[in-house]
Amino acid sequence: MISGSQPFELFRIYFAVIMILSITSDGKNIGCNFPPSLWCSDPLISQRCEVEQQCADWRTQVKDASPVNVTLYFESLCSDCRHFMKDMLYPTWKTLESTGIMNLDLVPYGNARETKVGDQWIFTCQVGPRECYGNLLETCTLHYEPFSTAYEIIHCAEVADFPTVEFKTVHTEDMEKLAEKDLLSLVCSIYQGPPPEQCNAQKQQQRSDIMGKF
Repeated sequence: MISGSQPFELFRIYFAVIMILSITSDGKNIGCNFPPSLWCSDPLISQRCEVEQQCADWRTQVKDASPVNVTLYFESLCSDCRHFMKDMLYPTWKTLESTGIMNLDLVPYGNARETKVGDQWIFTCQVGPRECYGNLLETCTLHYEPFSTAYEIIHCAEVADFPTVEFKTVHTEDMEKLAEKDLLSLVCSIYQGPPPEQCNAQKQQQRSDIMGKF
């Protein structure tokens, strides 16, 4: 009969055998075959790549890392933004909302233009006055409601143009293209702190794919 502690001991023995198999006959480690991006993602990889202390120091330094700031510039009546918010931004925000690693700022202004005529400001929107009215409604919603509530409302109503996305006050075309394809991975890769479970689940799949090649 196997006691409660025996499964753990069997796992440790199995792990030891695996590590022994990673050593060559002359007693030298076969080396690190993993990309640097994975060195600190798993204790086994850290040990094999001989960076255990460096990873420990890194975790200490980044434990209070700042969240990734994501700013979305959009308009209220343009179809591409609707697809981006529905298929990429909203799912990413919902996945990371509880982790605190992503700060999202919505700017319902996009390609609007303003001109001062006398004492008044005249706003011109890409799709016309109706879009300006939609931008105004969404701006007021963000001003008067808690962000999570406001975003839920905007997400339901949004039919906007393709947005401009900024990360940490930096906007590049490469980042925008990556955001279109996989915003969750991009936010997780930019965040400098220990990745939350939501990021680790995706990185675990990446790590498994890479480890399977060796």
